[in-house]
Amino acid sequence: MKLWTRAHTVKFVRYGLVGGTSFVCEYLVFFILFTRLSAPLLLANFGSFIVSLIVNFSLNRAYVFGDGARKTEHQFALFTVLAVCNLLLTSIVLTMLKQYGVPPLIGKLGMMMCVVLWNFAILHLIIFKTKA
Repeated sequence: MKLWTRAHTVKFVRYGLVGGTSFVCEYLVFFILFTRLSAPLLLANFGSFIVSLIVNFSLNRAYVFGDGARKTEHQFALFTVLAVCNLLLTSIVLTMLKQYGVPPLIGKLGMMMCVVLWNFAILHLIIFKTKA
């Protein structure tokens, strides 16, 4: 059994396109909340997270991973747990990076890149896993 197939490549490319769309939505909302509306850092992070959560789940289910073996509600619950873990981790790291002088807009970019990598594996292997 191959660890990586052409189907995985296609799925990863689609995941990248969905991720790019979600990234733009999340970063744009974060930018507007933080720089234009002067929202506190963590509030801006939370607001952008909520928008991205909805966009990302919908697009991943529709265009990348499909229905999978689980009911939509179960998938969304697992997806939300993963996203909340990502939110908590990025909030902690953003706060720490800011204390060390890293601008929040730069820290946010770095954290979002890390999240992309571990999320693909979790989404593919657990949340949207297809029937065997």
